[in-house]
Amino acid sequence: MTVTALSGQRWQGSTYSSTSEPAQNFYKYLDSDTLTGEGDTLTVDLSSPKDNLMILVHVLQDSANTTDNPDFRMRLGTGGTIDDGSGNTYPRKWSQCFGGADTDNDTTGISKSSVDIPSDGDGWLDRYAVAFVRNVSGRNKMIMCDEVDQGGTGTTADTPVGAQCTAVWENTGVCNKVEVFNVGAGDFGIDSEVVVLGYDDDEADSGDVFWKELGTYTNTTSEILQTPTFTSKRYLWIEIIAANSVSDHQAIAFNTYGSTDYNFFYQIDFGATGDSQGRDGAQYTISNTGTEWAYSVQYWCDLSGREKLGIIKTAEGTGSTSQPKGSNFFVKCNNTANITKAIVGDADGDSHLMADKSTIRVWGGEVA
Repeated sequence: MTVTALSGQRWQGSTYSSTSEPAQNFYKYLDSDTLTGEGDTLTVDLSSPKDNLMILVHVLQDSANTTDNPDFRMRLGTGGTIDDGSGNTYPRKWSQCFGGADTDNDTTGISKSSVDIPSDGDGWLDRYAVAFVRNVSGRNKMIMCDEVDQGGTGTTADTPVGAQCTAVWENTGVCNKVEVFNVGAGDFGIDSEVVVLGYDDDEADSGDVFWKELGTYTNTTSEILQTPTFTSKRYLWIEIIAANSVSDHQAIAFNTYGSTDYNFFYQIDFGATGDSQGRDGAQYTISNTGTEWAYSVQYWCDLSGREKLGIIKTAEGTGSTSQPKGSNFFVKCNNTANITKAIVGDADGDSHLMADKSTIRVWGGEVA
């Protein structure tokens, strides 16, 4: 079936046909800033801002390994000028490690001079954040952000931690500038980067999207679910819909299975939290320990020579007579080799067979 994008986020279907390539009307690369020397600010100017923005922030610890660094904030701007927040134009709410909403009172929580994305790590080290901004003229800008920080290095120590933030930029103009700045004791390390992507509600089916499909596989029987080998990219967007063939949780591993490279912090069904270290995969289901289906969306950062950081959200089935459940994870993989393959199993070294029609799909992108 041919599907055409219309104005107002409407879609029109017609007769069945095949096309040579998918529509190019999703997130496109707008601009970026990458540090070639250590510094405290990353700034992106948008010559063609879009209605919907996706902002990828990957900041690295400096060469001095400064403790509690980097610690970053974000500001937006219009007319080529950053709003410095002197008018307290960035009200927000956040949660650290799924521990509950920020308890600042209205004076402190509402009167903010930047989008504050807090960390609760021990040393913090590298940090990766994914933010979405609704950027239409005449309305304040709604912002959603998830962030994970490394929390330390090593296989059995130092659990990754992170935060979730919702914010508003009280400005009705169109955002055409993004600034990320460090308030930590040191600097952003070399290769720290901010990438801004975007698309309009009526985005033209032309140009080139940022997220390119790298590897996809759908089971045709009960079998191991894994992608073909693909070319590594700094940023990965992974979606999995799968059911286990045995009563067990599900996890993702990269390149090979059976290493103990994965540490994660998790939240069960928007309630209790926990952590685990030295596992054979990045677990992405908790409540679903049976053969029910689960749908997982994952954002990973894969810079060569650095530990891999992941943000995972999963909807879990629990049977036809029970309510579905949700789980969230902040994850890191201690292996610094680039990711070229994704495999689904469990976190205990077992690459279980996944049910017929289970699917994994990996998109990737990076600044040329």
